[in-house]
Amino acid sequence: MICNVQTMPNELSKERRRFLQLTGATAVVGLAGCGGNGNGDGGDGGDGGGGDGEVPSEYEGATALDGTEYDPGADLLAQGDVQYQEEPSGGEACENCRFYVPDQNDDGMGACVEVEGLIDPQGWCTLFQEFEGDGGNETDGNETDGNETGNESA
Repeated sequence: MICNVQTMPNELSKERRRFLQLTGATAVVGLAGCGGNGNGDGGDGGDGGGGDGEVPSEYEGATALDGTEYDPGADLLAQGDVQYQEEPSGGEACENCRFYVPDQNDDGMGACVEVEGLIDPQGWCTLFQEFEGDGGNETDGNETDGNETGNESA
């Protein structure tokens, strides 16, 4: 009986430690989702500062750098699933990615044909593929410059 009394506190102590480890880890994991959208406001991105979902209607039908049309009804990936961050990684930034849809409403943010939510042009995610070419929006920009020049001479 003396052995059982001496071992019980050790076993209870181990079980208590294990319980605290598990509940502590659960609390940390639970809080990890409370950080908001990464812009420090703890919000859901409804103010245009990034986050899942809230891409304005001006983006519907807009094209990515590679010419792919943005479809708000498409099955887009969550930003967390592609490790999206609002800063570049190793010189790679969304504004140079083939999937990036440049700003359509002068709020400084863009969108992505693969990832949901507003996208910072200086952001990055694991889907990054450098855009190499002169099609898509780059051609549109050149046509706009040509039209403006034509309007000035008319």
